[in-house]
Amino acid sequence: MPPALTSAARPSAFIPGAAAPARSTLHAVTPAPPRFALPGMRAATAQLLTEGGDDRIRPDAFGFNRYGCASLPDAGIVELGSSTASALSPAGFDAAARLLGRLAGRPESQAAEAGRIRRELLALTGAERVDGSEAVLAASGTDVHLIAITLAAGPERAPVQAVMADGAETGSGVPLALDGRHFGSLSCRGTRVARGEPVGALAAVATPRQIALREADGQPRPADAVDADFEAAVDAVVRQGERCLLVLTDVSKTGLVAPSADCAARLAARYGARLTVLVDGCQFRLAPGTVADHLARGFAVAVTGSKFVGGPAFSGALLLPAELARRARGTPLDELRGYSGRADWPLHWPGATALDTGANPGLLLRWEAALAELRRFAALAPGAADGFLADWGAAVAARLAAGPQRVALAVPALARGHDWDARQTVFPFIPLDAAGRPLAPAQVAQLHRQLAGLDLDFGAAPALRVRLGQPVAAGLRDGLPASALRICASARLVSDALASPAAQAAVMQQTQAALDRLDALLTAPA
Repeated sequence: MPPALTSAARPSAFIPGAAAPARSTLHAVTPAPPRFALPGMRAATAQLLTEGGDDRIRPDAFGFNRYGCASLPDAGIVELGSSTASALSPAGFDAAARLLGRLAGRPESQAAEAGRIRRELLALTGAERVDGSEAVLAASGTDVHLIAITLAAGPERAPVQAVMADGAETGSGVPLALDGRHFGSLSCRGTRVARGEPVGALAAVATPRQIALREADGQPRPADAVDADFEAAVDAVVRQGERCLLVLTDVSKTGLVAPSADCAARLAARYGARLTVLVDGCQFRLAPGTVADHLARGFAVAVTGSKFVGGPAFSGALLLPAELARRARGTPLDELRGYSGRADWPLHWPGATALDTGANPGLLLRWEAALAELRRFAALAPGAADGFLADWGAAVAARLAAGPQRVALAVPALARGHDWDARQTVFPFIPLDAAGRPLAPAQVAQLHRQLAGLDLDFGAAPALRVRLGQPVAAGLRDGLPASALRICASARLVSDALASPAAQAAVMQQTQAALDRLDALLTAPA
């Protein structure tokens, strides 16, 4: 366990009242009490939440990771950016601190706690509804994709090529991970690596084939055409003698699902063991019934606790149906030493014996924080989340349609049969200038930071700080490159709203106030 940290020792400046490094632009925070050191366990929890991941999770000199989130709860920001990341809640932080307390008292219990987390994930995700399903922990959704391409190669380490959605619709490092390459400069197990270089024998895999989900102007392509392109790509891969990993994205960065589950099922029936289907559900906008449906079809499912659920960044898991797990169980895992540990896997996986026996305590704490939110969401009355999301989504859509200097990016209706996850929960929009042209991508990035209070003069506090989903490419509009921001619902937002009628009204008002803040920045004089 790390030593108890004081504010002076902790490598983050995000401590209430702590002196901040000199900087012309600094995150604006609400006034803090006099300087004090965090209690030892609280400081150690904050520190561990930033460890056991790659460079994206590491705090900068001002205490923020690459997503603009700190490792302590931040009650002063309106969280509407769950398609990227959210600051963890006080309840999540407290759950992580309690787990650290147990681990500090019994360090040998790390593997047992990892097993407990895997079992609880199977229960809360709906995976346990499908007999024989198993769970593997991973530091991030990107790490899950690297594990998935490894397992698709099987015990023979056969060549595999992935077919996936356009990389702009998924994690930035996913294409590299599916190519069997390092997707950062630091692995989650602390190994320095060269981004883009092969991960050992995984170099045998081929560059993924990517399928466009949107037209050049950013509008969604017809679902039948997208399915046809996925089918043609999978056919081509298998015809050339390779195995194929088909990645079904459910849901993408801009709210899309592709290919359809029916298309993936047809291809799985056609090619059997030569095709592995991975559902990229890393946004985790999936009800338990939908997860169970995917697993019952024989699809693996990737999830994270850091998007819709609202846990801290970097908590991933791979859910495996029984038959796929049986086929993959003998796969050598030695090439994953920098990305996975023995405690991340079920006890009966022989290949996992090649991995380091040490657990990843940072990962365990992040999942514990996420599970606190997932339990709360799962405890809501049947139909309650669906009803709230219908009202909240209608209000957001109406504001986006009526507001100045922005245009909503179309999101087709989701074909679902289970509760709330048929609702749209990601609302992408393109910010425009006064002449109706899309803001340049650099301007959209600046707008995103301004909304969150990250680009303000020292000491100036905005009326409201708002976190939206980070900018994503949205094609061309009037011949100019467009970039979209995203307004997102999360499990935390729903659970908070459904605590009481007054809380629901407050959440709706807060969302409207966040859109008011967006309008004010868009229409402010240059």
